[in-house]
Amino acid sequence: MKIRNMEKLRIRLALLTVVISITCFNTGCGPSYENRQSKNEEERKELIPKNQENEKRIIGQIVNKNNAVYFPPENLGDTAFTYDFQEFFKTHSQKSFVFKGYLEDIEQTENGIIVEFFCPIGRFHFITEKGIRFRLTISEDSVKQFLKRERKNPMVLGSRSYIDGPDYYVVAKVKKIERSRIYMFDGTANGEEVEIDSYISKNYLSIGLFIDAVGIPKN
Repeated sequence: MKIRNMEKLRIRLALLTVVISITCFNTGCGPSYENRQSKNEEERKELIPKNQENEKRIIGQIVNKNNAVYFPPENLGDTAFTYDFQEFFKTHSQKSFVFKGYLEDIEQTENGIIVEFFCPIGRFHFITEKGIRFRLTISEDSVKQFLKRERKNPMVLGSRSYIDGPDYYVVAKVKKIERSRIYMFDGTANGEEVEIDSYISKNYLSIGLFIDAVGIPKN
């Protein structure tokens, strides 16, 4: 009888051990969830200045190497006029520009190959989607570096595609910048006049010449 009781006790202890293990796995033993979150947040805050310093160092090297100007400067943000951007590029028209950009597309045109980057403007660009689309003429040799890289899913549209941060530090010559315009066509039947409607978007369009690009490491 005592043997059976001991056997039952061992079974209960084994079951209790399994239950405790599962509970620890699901809820996490050791520091509380709040403490773990607080520690993770502290570590994240400690990394911010280090990442910013590293970014400044890399941008500084690219600027010095290409005798370039960084864009956008701190005084040109969400509230800047188109005129302000135009004056900035006009003032530094003899220099190259360095900007952080998302690789958007590569296109073969009558005038050669065009690589398109989206340069965000403002801290909340992933919400507002405000920025400049640089369409840059590029050589066949230079474009190969982008064709080898796996492209982001083009089905992920809008601000969702801008959460991860830009892909490249881009060096380019800028020829022109203006507000983007969206055109809509109506009337497709033969013999009818085609009506064209347009409105100005919140983004800007710039054309220029691609010089170089350096990939931005993802954290």
